[in-house]
Amino acid sequence: MCVDPPSATLRRATLSDVSELAALQGRVWRETYRGLLPDDLLDAPGGQLERESAWYTVLRYAKALDAVFLLGDDTGRAVGFASAGPARESALGYPAELFTIYLLREVQSQGWGQALWQAVTGHLEERPFYLWSHAANPTTGFYERRGGRRIAERRGRWGEVTYPECAYGFSNGRAL
Repeated sequence: MCVDPPSATLRRATLSDVSELAALQGRVWRETYRGLLPDDLLDAPGGQLERESAWYTVLRYAKALDAVFLLGDDTGRAVGFASAGPARESALGYPAELFTIYLLREVQSQGWGQALWQAVTGHLEERPFYLWSHAANPTTGFYERRGGRRIAERRGRWGEVTYPECAYGFSNGRAL
């Protein structure tokens, strides 16, 4: 059952959030992809610095359609994030892409994901969009419950590791 997140704070991320976003991303990736991707990738010692550099670039050079949302609990601790922007792959036929939507496992199934979903899809307004997910991601049902329809498959790459990915297509938050 999905309920409203208790005392959630949802806001646009800023450059001052880079370290927090990077740390949260590392933790969520370890929770989500442990067993799906090699441990040495998930636990890489330089991972935090690489993620900080990537988030700095995303936030520093954001354009009008780019957005990163940070979700905090009642203590102000970051528990999730979502990001979207212009489509990186024109061949899929969508003008926008939802790049990330992640929550800590401990707050899943409590309405937090829906809050992020509404923020990021609201930012995209009426633009159709797609997202890529690891095909075995245990939370792909979240996309399907929101009307996502698988529209493509590919092999993703992280370092030397490849893995199956699938794309879900949406129009105004619903499947096309």
